[in-house]
Amino acid sequence: MAMSDVFNIKRFAGYYKYDFKNIVSRYGFSFMILSCAGLFFYMFYILFHFLFSNYEWQAPSFNTRLLFFFAMSCAMAITFPAKSYGFLTNKKEGSEFTLIPVSVTEKFIAMMFNSLVVLPILFVLIYFGCDGLICAMDPTAHSSLALNFNSFFRDSGNADFVNVSIVRAYFSLVNGIMVFLLGALIFKKRKISGVILILMSISVLVIILIASYFNGTNGTDWNINFLHFAKTYNIIEIIWTWIVFFGISTAIFFRIKTIKH
Repeated sequence: MAMSDVFNIKRFAGYYKYDFKNIVSRYGFSFMILSCAGLFFYMFYILFHFLFSNYEWQAPSFNTRLLFFFAMSCAMAITFPAKSYGFLTNKKEGSEFTLIPVSVTEKFIAMMFNSLVVLPILFVLIYFGCDGLICAMDPTAHSSLALNFNSFFRDSGNADFVNVSIVRAYFSLVNGIMVFLLGALIFKKRKISGVILILMSISVLVIILIASYFNGTNGTDWNINFLHFAKTYNIIEIIWTWIVFFGISTAIFFRIKTIKH
């Protein structure tokens, strides 16, 4: 097979534009709502705080805004794949996708680049931009998320155990998107609830295994084991992140390759 059959830059550029326009038409409005949700949350918070706190003006704290950002990130990771690529399991629309004259590799690269690079970065930039605007206009908001994200976790007292940074948070978001993207390509119905049910089942199994491991140990043994685990947690988490990334990427590639109607 010639290299041009696998990847051709002109052909890929044309398909990439098509794929991005498809995402915009299917998910653009929802994406902007989630990206600007911090502004809506700020307005509702100000309104309710003003009405129920003796007319005192107070913006949501940094911690509150950060928690809401994580919530909206999860919402984006959960809803984006099903709404943008869920149509591929539909007989009519999915058939049209399989007939597009580009290679599986080009379809895969375009899907992954849009899903894991373009959309997450745009989401973070728009969300942090809105938060920065709030902080610039309202002094009661104090620190912006963009300027204090890393320092917040570094100074939280848990940096030795959970080394959180905006890069690590980004990769967590990416892996979340990939899990739901694979679910969107596999399930014909219940694309979101099916994945959530599987994740809940895995979580329950992991909790049972951990509880079984520590069952019967006294408090001293628990503390020793926990502290030992804390020292290696970040290394384990990095390795697991890359295992999940490459594993799900491979599964997505072969799912695109085997879609038939």
